[in-house]
Amino acid sequence: MERVVHFNSFDGTMLNGVLASPDDGRPRGGVLLLHGSPSEKNEGGFHSDAPDPGSDYKRLGGMVEYLTASGFLSLRFDYREQGDNVKTPN
Repeated sequence: MERVVHFNSFDGTMLNGVLASPDDGRPRGGVLLLHGSPSEKNEGGFHSDAPDPGSDYKRLGGMVEYLTASGFLSLRFDYREQGDNVKTPN
């Protein structure tokens, strides 16, 4: 199960992310997934539908699905000024 989360950075900037949890709601632990730059939380091969995901989990493809199927929480978020954290001009 995935849900959108929001939290503040050290200087008060609100950041947007996605928390993925195992279906049974009893995580064995948690993993923070950090994207590269320039990129955003839903790119970088964290999901199996990303380009060239591969059939195994040695590469990043399917990372979120693998972690949740293995009982782990994962949190991925956009860095400031990237993805959902890009500000639009007034």
